[in-house]
Amino acid sequence: MASFETLYISAGTNQTSNALVTFEAEQAFAVASDSEIVYTRFEADLLHSKRIVAPRRHSLPIKCLKRCKRRNTSTEHFVTGGADGRVVLWRKASDSSLVPIFSTPKSASVIGVVGGIVNETKNIKVFSSSVAGSSTQILIYYLIANEEGNQAETKDEQSVELPGKAFALSVDFSTINDCELLAIGSSNRSIELFAFDRKHFHHRLSIPAHSDWVDSLAFKDFSSHLLLASSSQDRSIKLWKIQRETPTEDDDELTVTKNHFAAIDSQGNEFRLCLHVEAVLNGHDDWIHSVSWDSTGKRLVSASSDKTVIVWEENEEMEGLWTDTVRMGIVGGQAAGFYAADFSQDGQMIFASTYYGGVHAWRRNEEDHFQWDALTVPGNGHPSLVSDLSWEPTNGEYLVTVGSDQTTRVHAKMKNLDTWIEIARPQVHGHDMHCVVTVDPARFVSGAEEKIFRAFNAPETFVDTLETLTGTDKKKLFSRCQLAGYGARVPALGLSNKAIEGQSEENAEDEREGNGETHWEEAAFVANPMTLNDAPTEDILMQNTLWPEVHKLYGHGYEVYAVAVSPNGKLLATACKASHPDHAAILIWSTDDWTQRGQAKDGHQLTVTQIEWSPDGKALLSVSRDRTAIIYKEDEGKVDGYLWRAVWRSKNEHSRIIWTCAWMGDSTHFLTGSRDQRLILWRFDGEQAVAELATKLSQPITAVGVSRHREIEKASIITGLQDGRVLMFRFNVETKQFLQCGEIGGDRVSGIESPVTRIRFRPNVTNVNAEEPIFAISGSDFKARIFRILA
Repeated sequence: MASFETLYISAGTNQTSNALVTFEAEQAFAVASDSEIVYTRFEADLLHSKRIVAPRRHSLPIKCLKRCKRRNTSTEHFVTGGADGRVVLWRKASDSSLVPIFSTPKSASVIGVVGGIVNETKNIKVFSSSVAGSSTQILIYYLIANEEGNQAETKDEQSVELPGKAFALSVDFSTINDCELLAIGSSNRSIELFAFDRKHFHHRLSIPAHSDWVDSLAFKDFSSHLLLASSSQDRSIKLWKIQRETPTEDDDELTVTKNHFAAIDSQGNEFRLCLHVEAVLNGHDDWIHSVSWDSTGKRLVSASSDKTVIVWEENEEMEGLWTDTVRMGIVGGQAAGFYAADFSQDGQMIFASTYYGGVHAWRRNEEDHFQWDALTVPGNGHPSLVSDLSWEPTNGEYLVTVGSDQTTRVHAKMKNLDTWIEIARPQVHGHDMHCVVTVDPARFVSGAEEKIFRAFNAPETFVDTLETLTGTDKKKLFSRCQLAGYGARVPALGLSNKAIEGQSEENAEDEREGNGETHWEEAAFVANPMTLNDAPTEDILMQNTLWPEVHKLYGHGYEVYAVAVSPNGKLLATACKASHPDHAAILIWSTDDWTQRGQAKDGHQLTVTQIEWSPDGKALLSVSRDRTAIIYKEDEGKVDGYLWRAVWRSKNEHSRIIWTCAWMGDSTHFLTGSRDQRLILWRFDGEQAVAELATKLSQPITAVGVSRHREIEKASIITGLQDGRVLMFRFNVETKQFLQCGEIGGDRVSGIESPVTRIRFRPNVTNVNAEEPIFAISGSDFKARIFRILA
């Protein structure tokens, strides 16, 4: 059986305000990415981080992720809530993996808020709030873990109601004087406090806290008191101090009054707690989505839609006086604010997630503690379906991916490091991206939910950056390529990337109005292309690494869907969505001048789902929703001609839509995979194709990729299934059988559908008979992965 090494995981963060947490016991952070948790552990340098994807336990995207409060235990736990209505409790094992130990059944409700508190490992309380229609449900699960701590069972369950028919927006737990407290931020602008009385939580106090929804709560424990931070859509943060109050002799019994409430410790003794406002922090200009404490309780970090992250510190000389000491964030670009921020374990780093699914990081400057330096976070990716990918065609020096987040991204391996990073974001579009193909080292063509394809050329800044960061010899790789200026930017009110012929100082005239200079705030929104000497941060990627758009390819009547380039890079084949044969045509383009030169004759009846040229360039293969595969050949036998006509069409070998196809390295065999779960190997003699072998898999086949060995028995066949699993096969020539010899992603929950969208092997054109063990996978789970076959 073959094994696989994960070289790279690019994962976008869910676009919710509770999708990022850090760890208390080590330098690590975790994000919710689609229906999975992606965990990143690092040492001093983020570029040497290790990324782990936890087993999938949700069938729909995770809506909230929160670290449980710990009480007399060293084991860390996390809670997730999903759009599938499921709540899952996770334990961090000794090998740093995340192990699910408790899960509720699926439901029709969407879990919006979760939290938990763990007491001596075995006793665990998990909070969840769900919304279904106009009704809400708040539950607290009382769990008991087994001796090993790897499984927990429900011993009790409690339903909680909030006053005024409000719904929960935030939650946190804490402990004071051996009594557990639960705070809930609600939609009626209040904070609801509950105290535990040895069996259940009981409502104790309702605090009119803010003038708008309370989006985040965070407790910090001190020896004599608690501090509760609350943030709101009213743009303010409040700090609430909770401490024990000594009863006076006149108090015959405890009563709940404003800012005073009763509590019971684990021995059954009653005592009184009082609460008051310690400080009000104003500094944000938009909704504040999260607040989080550092380990000392002397610093607080907040994240807001105003595109800033603020660090608040208490004055050392004046207790209760808090000031905003540091402001970090984004000015200009495509930013739309921060959803969450948290300190690292040592308090020297801050991580924040954004609306666009990226994670930003800053490290505190060792010399100037009021300065925080931006860091690169490897593995930031598309925060939605990754629809297609394509390798640089010469030697796979970089990988291009496109997704439904409307961006095109370039990933490459850092020199002298076993780390892949995103080095450019050539296209930030206004439509969801469907397909992409690299024409040569300096050009790619992408298609989105519009009727045109767009061609892009690499600028000088990208070529220089690629050489600087990866060690690629730019003279060798781009010697036959024509570059498109120094960089690119999107002009005001423009829709296409415009080339810049020189550095920003040389093009300052473009940014002036009349005789006056533009204001600095306007300049901040203007792209500033540059050659990068260090791995780029998220804000640089968002606007300073664009490629110039050099041509639009008009000709299709509906949204474009599939694209392929001939092996010599001279021809482009494109297709669009179609419900009629007239629109299902494959158009043939010249990549020299981007003009349409022909149309594949006698084609499909419905949408063409994938197009692939044979390795020798003499045949063009397409598959379609009409359940057929077609092979076209050029009338005059030219590999760069324009008169392509169908010479063979499959019949009823597939009974459902054919999603994918791939040629073997000998140009005489090819594969097709379909929703009918059948994988078929065909032999093509130049005129007709015959099905040599067919096998039925356990799930619909959504993607297939083949390493380009000329000896097909040595080729690795990788298939992607609708449930997200990836299987590896080899073809036995003697027995005429597919031999399964590996699997990726076997740990799945029944009912999950997260289809693989594309599989591409890294090219090695210098030796077509050499092993090609590296391949890339894109999926609807927001991830692009690169693997190496080890055996």
